[in-house]
Amino acid sequence: MYDIFLSYATTDRTRLEPLVAAFEQRGWSVFWDHRSIGAGDDWSDEIETAAYENLCMVVVWSHNSLETTVHGEHTRYAIRSKWIRKEAKIAEKREVLIPISLDGIPSPDLFDEYQLVDFKDWNQQATHSTFSKLAQKIQTHVTRHAEQQAAARRKQELENRAQNLEQLAKNLAAQREKLTRRKLDIERQQAEWNADDKALQQQETELARQQRELDAALHPPLPPQQPAPSVIQPHQPVILQAQPMPIQVVARQPFEPEMVAIPAGSFTMGWLNGRDGEGYADENPAHTVRLRHFELGKYPITQAQWQAVMGNNPSHFSKGGDTCPVEQVSWHDVQEFIQKLNQKTGQTYRLLSEAEWEYACRAGENHLYSGSNYVDQVAWHNGNSDGKTHPVGQKQANAWCLHDMSGNVWEWVQDTKHANYQGAPSDGSAWEDARATARVLRGGSWGNVPQNVRAASRSNNAPSGRVSNVGFRLARTLP
Repeated sequence: MYDIFLSYATTDRTRLEPLVAAFEQRGWSVFWDHRSIGAGDDWSDEIETAAYENLCMVVVWSHNSLETTVHGEHTRYAIRSKWIRKEAKIAEKREVLIPISLDGIPSPDLFDEYQLVDFKDWNQQATHSTFSKLAQKIQTHVTRHAEQQAAARRKQELENRAQNLEQLAKNLAAQREKLTRRKLDIERQQAEWNADDKALQQQETELARQQRELDAALHPPLPPQQPAPSVIQPHQPVILQAQPMPIQVVARQPFEPEMVAIPAGSFTMGWLNGRDGEGYADENPAHTVRLRHFELGKYPITQAQWQAVMGNNPSHFSKGGDTCPVEQVSWHDVQEFIQKLNQKTGQTYRLLSEAEWEYACRAGENHLYSGSNYVDQVAWHNGNSDGKTHPVGQKQANAWCLHDMSGNVWEWVQDTKHANYQGAPSDGSAWEDARATARVLRGGSWGNVPQNVRAASRSNNAPSGRVSNVGFRLARTLP
């Protein structure tokens, strides 16, 4: 592809040498027939091919290329050479024609509507205004071609991307089908496990009844005895052991979370054999944590509460209603929400530490999930959620009146990601590392299998990540 095709009368060749030199000085490639056609090449084929493969065609009008006919007071100009006429017609059709005049002669009748550049007074220097005018026209064509090439490359890139996305969609569909089959297998296994567990509980209940009957037969009650004489004994104190009942705190403003007082205490955090089902490596080692009391939201923060504080609702499942948990909020978004909420209320709401979250989730009990060993009683998961979030509080609460600690949405906590609990703090404080690139999520969600909504289950995400199954709940430090 040449930048310039030069169409001219052969007798003007010597006159055009300075013009060709000026073109090449500007870095443009020029098709000049006598110099561009190689030995042995077909002259006519090469010229016709080059006439179509250029960015612009400079056609030279001169006394040598045009013939003059006088009709009374009118002078008419016609093209002498059939080759120049043919080349000019090709350029006109391709819209790349740039005519110039060497002798001050006007354009021939067939091309008189084209504005030409008059080179009669050109001093053969590339800096001359006449050449600059022509160069500007040529540069317009060169630039347009570059833009067209860029557009073509962009189109090809988009087509390639579309093909890649189409293939990716096919791959994802295949993976989705595979996961669906796996999900059905897991649901079938879960149903079998639930049936086996229920049957085992019934057998255990029957065994306990039979044991009571056997004990009653082997150890009949003694006959009543006469009361012994009263003897005054020194007063003995009675020691009672009981967990304090959680105290529900009325929200100060409608958009504030309903808080529950969580008692101080200690618990074993992490995976315990016989308590936490089939676990993962990041749930180890199990370790004792002692915590002071604090307040915790009874439910995850809802879409209505987020809307009231932030003035928007980013949730994917916004049609589910105001009482569905807010989701598609990043860890950074949550920090901004907390800052604005505290400004509005004068309170000191915050995210939980991971240890506080698991302590509150277990609520002094040893259930597999938060509040029960039966996942459907307490959690929305991939087997019962219909692929979406649900209004908070619909599932059974745990012993400390906390709802949705298992399932519905994952919940952000303050801690950064660590591979396991080796070196974790024992005082319930957040475990943060400035070098970490992810924050911890707890509780599982509507899209997870039951194994991932266990009380011990952990996950994480980049703090900037926004996902339709991730939300949060708030805590508040007590004096």
